[in-house]
Amino acid sequence: MKLKLLYPVICLFIGCFLAMSCAENPTEPDPEPTATSIPTATPIPAATAIPTATATPSPEIIAANVGVPLLMKFYGDSIFWRTFHEIYRVHKDGGAVYTLVSGIEHEASFAVDGQYVYYTRDDSFIGIYKVPIGGGVSTQIVDLKAIDPTVVGMGELAIDATYIFFTSDENLWRVPKTGGTPVLIEVQTNIDLTPIWVDDQYVYMGDMTIYRKEKMNDTNNGGMTALASSYLNGNVISVGTHLYFLDKYLWGEMVKRVLRLGGNTETLVTAGTNGHTSMYDHTLCSDALNIYFGEYDGVGKYHIASGTTTIYSNTRGYHCQAVAVGTSFVYFYDSTSNTGNIRRVVK
Repeated sequence: MKLKLLYPVICLFIGCFLAMSCAENPTEPDPEPTATSIPTATPIPAATAIPTATATPSPEIIAANVGVPLLMKFYGDSIFWRTFHEIYRVHKDGGAVYTLVSGIEHEASFAVDGQYVYYTRDDSFIGIYKVPIGGGVSTQIVDLKAIDPTVVGMGELAIDATYIFFTSDENLWRVPKTGGTPVLIEVQTNIDLTPIWVDDQYVYMGDMTIYRKEKMNDTNNGGMTALASSYLNGNVISVGTHLYFLDKYLWGEMVKRVLRLGGNTETLVTAGTNGHTSMYDHTLCSDALNIYFGEYDGVGKYHIASGTTTIYSNTRGYHCQAVAVGTSFVYFYDSTSNTGNIRRVVK
């Protein structure tokens, strides 16, 4: 009976105790989870554009308004050329143009070494002269009129490490580059001994026939060996075992070669075939791997090892009247305009 009466009191006491415990230690609700950010979508990369084909660059001008170069040579770091009355020099990368020789009454043949430009005078001062490659005063090496009063005119010249070889009328001469008395080493009749080229053993010259002579053979009227029949309206160069030359006659214009010791003549390039056009005189040059030559419509190249020929496409449209080859570039005179420019293309 007493237990029943105490039951409500006990329940009330327990309820109050639980209420007080909850008030002192309230239960914190679990925090709501933070929403995970949706990663930004990686954009689809734009399609790579197909590169525009690079146009073949136009030949670079390294000297402008240079007159009319008739012969051009590369030596060291410079280009040398002659016009009807002057000889000039410009650095291979362009810049100032230097006049080395002026006042020549007739076009001159010339050659270059590490110190001088050697050139002919075929006017009132018939002979051989030299001028420093950096410019300065010309020095006479040979006064041919004093040696041979009957001489009519000078031909062409070529040099080796020690001597100058030159022609006059129908004669072939040799003189030290330092000067002295010329030695007459060949006399001919009705043979124009030009153009002329010298290598380690021989001098080459001719007109309708190319001849070879040992360069230290001083026998007059003897010792010349005929190598090839050709109308030589151009220059001759010796590369390796062969002599290369330009043959220009009524039946066509061709680059040919013959063994230095003689043999059959080979025709390598013919104007009018494979895109080749009329060829200019005195433009053959070589870097030992290729033969280069100037055409009415571009610079031509013959690869010696493979026998293939080509024309530099970016020289089309240019009259390449003079050509020289350097280490990295082929240089040519563009005679398309009256004044003309010297340009270059990558080999």
